[in-house]
Amino acid sequence: MLLTSLKSVINERADILDKGIEEVKVSVEFLAEEIKDVKRNVERVDKRVTNAEIRISELENKVQDLSRYKRRWNLRLHGLPNNQPVDICEAVVPAFAGKSHELINVVHHLGRVRSDGTLPPGPKKPRGIILQFTMRHFRDALWKAAKNSPYLATHHLRFAEDLSPEDCVQRNKLWPLVERARQQGKRAYFVGPKAYVDGKELNLQDMEVVE
Repeated sequence: MLLTSLKSVINERADILDKGIEEVKVSVEFLAEEIKDVKRNVERVDKRVTNAEIRISELENKVQDLSRYKRRWNLRLHGLPNNQPVDICEAVVPAFAGKSHELINVVHHLGRVRSDGTLPPGPKKPRGIILQFTMRHFRDALWKAAKNSPYLATHHLRFAEDLSPEDCVQRNKLWPLVERARQQGKRAYFVGPKAYVDGKELNLQDMEVVE
């Protein structure tokens, strides 16, 4: 009788254990399916994020290209105290005499100005100016003449390309290569954000050689 009762209890407990194991198995399978769904969703999201990042990068490149294209009509003039930029252009390129007002579309002063129109306190230094030309070849003619202009050297004036912030950053990174090449007597120069030494374009990977 005792053995029968014991056997009955063991069988009952075994049934409960089997039922519990089956429930756990079902739960594990359900969780496994949920994990698979989550993984599939994560993969889809990762793919969308990757595509979005690629698209954003493409749009950023297009914006930079548009900015560069627009700035090709511009030159920056530094060191100008009081003279009119038109007078400077005519002094550098005599062929512009009497026509600079037709050649220059916009003159924009750089630097912050307070709401009352005055400059903030601090060391006073001539503000830079951006000149936007009506035609690209007018800008290019002035830029070419400015590189060896005695007038600019005598009056401590300097024309520079109107580069975007991104291009300025790239130039600053490449400057050590250009400076070193010049010290070695090589022909090193910039064209926009790109640097060249003896006609060969440099890249940021070349910085490892300098460092």
